This record gives sequence, C-alpha cells and structure tokens, in this order.
Amino acid sequence: MQTTIIYITGVYDTLDLFTQELKNAFESMGYASFTYDARLEEVSKQALIECIGDGAKKDQRFFCVTFNNLGYNLSLPAGMTGTGMLLKQDIFQSTAGSKRAGSAEEEPNLWETYNIPYINILMDHPFHYEKPLQNAPATSIVLCTDRNHVRYIRRYFKNIRYTDFLPHAGVELGSRHKPLAERGIDVLYAGALPIYTVAKMIPDLSSIPEVDGEEMAQVVLSELVHHPDRTTEDVIEEY
Repeated sequence: MQTTIIYITGVYDTLDLFTQELKNAFESMGYASFTYDARLEEVSKQALIECIGDGAKKDQRFFCVTFNNLGYNLSLPAGMTGTGMLLKQDIFQSTAGSKRAGSAEEEPNLWETYNIPYINILMDHPFHYEKPLQNAPATSIVLCTDRNHVRYIRRYFKNIRYTDFLPHAGVELGSRHKPLAERGIDVLYAGALPIYTVAKMIPDLSSIPEVDGEEMAQVVLSELVHHPDRTTEDVIEEY
C-alpha cells in the first residue's frame, strides 16, 4: 500500500527548510510526497483534492506532516462533502464533520472529511497558538520539541487526543565541530523574533487590577535566575 505524505510550504522560509529536510528523509524511505504551496492556494487545494480522490480509488494512505498549525483549517469547497471520497483509514474514527470550538455549524475540514492524520510539529510554546489548537482537526497529532509543552497541551487542550515529545534534530555540519572551549560566544540566539511580534505577545496586565504586573515580572524573573530548572508558567502560577 502506497503512503503519501502531504507537506505545506510557502508561508515561512525557515519552516520550508525544515519541511524540505523531512521530505528528503521520508522519500528516501520510500514514501510518496505531495506539496501544498500556500502561495498558490486555489491551485494547490484543487490538486490536493484530486490527489486524495485518486488515492482513495487505489486504497492509498495519506498523512499530513506540517509545522506550527499550517493548514489546520483547510476546508473543502462548498458541495464537496458527502461525495463518497472518504479514505479507509482506521487511525481515527467518526471524525468527519466535527464542530469547531465556538462554531454553531459543521465545517467541512479537509483532514477530518478524509480521515487524514494531521501531524502538527510545534516549534514554539503552545501558549502562542491558543486559537489554532482549540480548533485543531479531530485527526490531529501534536508533537512538541519540549516535554513541558506536551504537559501544557495535555492540561489545557483536552480536544487534542494525541500529543507527544519530538526532540530537536538538525542537519549534519559539513565541517569540524568547534569545541566549546574554543568558542567565543557562550550563548548564540539565531532566529527571527521582531519587536512588533513580541509586543503582541505581552498580555495587558492592566485588565487584571488585582495583579501588580511590574512586581510580578520582577519576582518571576528573580526566581527564574536563581532556579533556572523551573519553567516560567510554573513560577507565574505559584505567584
């Protein structure tokens, strides 16, 4: 039985790099690939639906492997539900047409309609993805790069039935690894976190008058500096 893995690209360059490495690895194992390019949404969606339809006739299996909730809310065009194209995949049962949190009516989510496991690898703290996680497909499998994030999802997102830990990996360095003793930088942060993004993450503590935001920040920071083994949310909750 052929298995096709669906990837989603065209949103973030960094995630496209991660996705390409996964694609290379899975193809070397014999899996087929389908890449959904978010920059060509309508064309990609139509091609994906046709690919799934053809695969259903051949009893093929499909999985979606993506990062940071990309494509979680892909839906079918009006009138596409109930076409008899459901895949015979028994990993999830009775998921088609489930309701979203806060939704008064059923929505034709693509992953649920075709019972396709939606493997969602989170590269950041799930706190930043409250809405997508609350509205995650019923076929979701969430993998976190931090064990604490796994506990967080299991505690606050009961709608997600499967979540587990996936440690960070990387591309093998083409040159000699520089010993730590020879490195001139103790900690190097390489990433993209613009200040306007950070500003959106800061909660409005003025809306919680019983909490002195400045005092809490100082107390929490001091505790974390002296006890770096603790997590930010644990210290805030204790405060």
